Amino acid sequence: ISVDNEEKIKTFPNTISQYCAVDLICDREPAQSKSGLSFTSNEERLLSVIKREDDLQTDKRQRPVIHTFFNRIAPSKKGTGMSGKSDEEHVAAWKEQWSNAGWDPVVLNLEDAKKHPRYNEFVKTLENVPLMGGNNGLNKVYNQLCFLRWMAMAAAGGGWMSDYDVIPLRHIEEEEYSNHNNAFLPNDGFFTVYSVVRGTDQGVPCLMSGSTEEWEKMAFKIVENGATHPEELMWSDMFALMDLRHQNLQNELFIYEDKVIPGQDVLLGHYWSKEDCTTTKNYRAVHFSHHAVKAGNLIGVEPEHGDDWDKLNARSEILQNWHRMWKQVCEETKEDGN
Repeated sequence: ISVDNEEKIKTFPNTISQYCAVDLICDREPAQSKSGLSFTSNEERLLSVIKREDDLQTDKRQRPVIHTFFNRIAPSKKGTGMSGKSDEEHVAAWKEQWSNAGWDPVVLNLEDAKKHPRYNEFVKTLENVPLMGGNNGLNKVYNQLCFLRWMAMAAAGGGWMSDYDVIPLRHIEEEEYSNHNNAFLPNDGFFTVYSVVRGTDQGVPCLMSGSTEEWEKMAFKIVENGATHPEELMWSDMFALMDLRHQNLQNELFIYEDKVIPGQDVLLGHYWSKEDCTTTKNYRAVHFSHHAVKAGNLIGVEPEHGDDWDKLNARSEILQNWHRMWKQVCEETKEDGN
């Protein structure tokens, strides 16, 4: 405990009284601190609380940040199949999972994108990207936001970003990469995509990392690619990233790695055994996308809602049920050295 904090406690007589009231103990016997200053046991208790808070703040600063992007959309303007309540439950589950793995989860939104000095330039180009899609363009706002998240990341200073339905399979202590500007970025901050369409070089933008400059570079590459496809009904940021592979033959724009396992590949329809743990062995995260919960076998991870539940709106519960099962089986396997 620093002398500064010991001095700080002298300004907290009311707080000390509150702690006494809560603990129902008002021990006023003096105690000697390591610095030689005398405090009552209640004051020492408060110093201990302050120290724990300081330690938590230090721990938080040392954690690498993982971002996601979420911006509420009016029900009349979205066709994702997710209710507002389900979206919020998903964001909460995402934060919990990444925090438990040693990260500092941060949720960005449209206001963050607007902070970028080139935001207006970006939006002007975005106006030329076809985003109508099906359902009479019901998902146009959602598709716009998928592009704008790239600007939000550039404005936030770059780093890591995942979709809110991607959860980690490793604790941060198991990762090995350089500390680039305190962001723990692989490949010296060069833009990296960690999910690909199986067996191809087509990147899926569900888990990515890069420096501030790399995020700005890729944001404009993505939106400019979209603007070159006016003949399409809809050209998403994922389509744009996939299309950029034609300009990325020698990894000039980004590096891609197959490190995110699709959710349907872990939804096996039975309680996991130790043998199943090899399924996730070489991956850093799992993606419980819309498609994953539709294509996967949900036996064993179903939500506790009886027969009346919807797969998409139950995604956060499915995700958490699966992760609890996986952790119980596979973390024990890791500890056993198998």
